[in-house]
Amino acid sequence: GFTLVELLISVSLLAIVSLVSVNIIVTLLRSSVKAQMVMDIEQASSFIFLKMENDIKKSYDATVTGSGKTLTLYQGSPASPTTMTYKIASGTPDCSSADMGCMLLNTIKLTDDTLVDGKPTLSAVSIDLANSGFTLATSSGKTIAVNIIIKFIKPSLPSNAKMFYAETRMDTTVVLRGSY
Repeated sequence: GFTLVELLISVSLLAIVSLVSVNIIVTLLRSSVKAQMVMDIEQASSFIFLKMENDIKKSYDATVTGSGKTLTLYQGSPASPTTMTYKIASGTPDCSSADMGCMLLNTIKLTDDTLVDGKPTLSAVSIDLANSGFTLATSSGKTIAVNIIIKFIKPSLPSNAKMFYAETRMDTTVVLRGSY
């Protein structure tokens, strides 16, 4: 048989190996959640950026209203223009929650701000209203480009409120059609 000392040593070694294994698994799970958060926010910002860039390049004029939170693009011909309005909004009815910012194209939400039981889902992305907006670059009184600054953030969830924070910032200037 085994002596008491041998059993204590083997149980101690088993406990140490188990703790190290659990620590590795927890670290891997946290890394996976963080990577998913970063991927969600980058995917949302990339989609919105490409859509906006394409629409701005097709536009012949633009206006900014609402303290820099609403961008209206004029496409087609000046005689019969088609308008597209991008709006950085917050609160209801535009967004799902008063605590979240969202991006609207006309009345269609471009960001996922889905709530379940009053809390954002894992895929939800919010816009930081204080650090986001549109401005126009003009030359000789004519609008030639749109400056876009949008900061995307992951809303805090009860499960990850203190563990993770993810954000990405879109800061670019896009030239309007015919101004180059």
